[in-house]
Amino acid sequence: MDMLHVYYSPTKIGKMLMGESNKKIVYIGFPGKEMIKKLSRFSQKNDFVIKLENSETIKRAFIEIKQYLEGKRKKFSFPVKLIGTEMQVKIWKATYNIPFGKVSSYSEIAKKIGGGKYARVVGNAMAENPIPIVVPCHRVIGKDGGLKGFGGGLELKRYLLELERENTTL
Repeated sequence: MDMLHVYYSPTKIGKMLMGESNKKIVYIGFPGKEMIKKLSRFSQKNDFVIKLENSETIKRAFIEIKQYLEGKRKKFSFPVKLIGTEMQVKIWKATYNIPFGKVSSYSEIAKKIGGGKYARVVGNAMAENPIPIVVPCHRVIGKDGGLKGFGGGLELKRYLLELERENTTL
């Protein structure tokens, strides 16, 4: 079993949780009552032992996440590792490439990974995204342009999209 170092930090959107294993960020938890349940499911599914401990990687990641939430950063430079199925990782990599301030639909991502029939699979992968904001699932919207599900809630999704729209000239 690998060790998952986790630590909390207050941010502009509330207290967030960051998880690191082998000096790479593998988990980001949004504020809210489900944060611990989601962390527990993630760690059990991936055979992690959780240890509440800050690290240089977590500190650096929180600095960058806070800069992003203040509208001062578009890209992240801290190391990450995507943990999921082969298909989930493929979808998350496609999502990672959605530019700051832009959006893409579930069906557009499905086409990039192999065909429109995968739109539901894309939606399921977004729901399991372990490092939101970095893998910007908030930039994924419905084909009709409407906001669809988001782990942090639709209000937070709307907030992040507006934050990016206001800061596209960074």
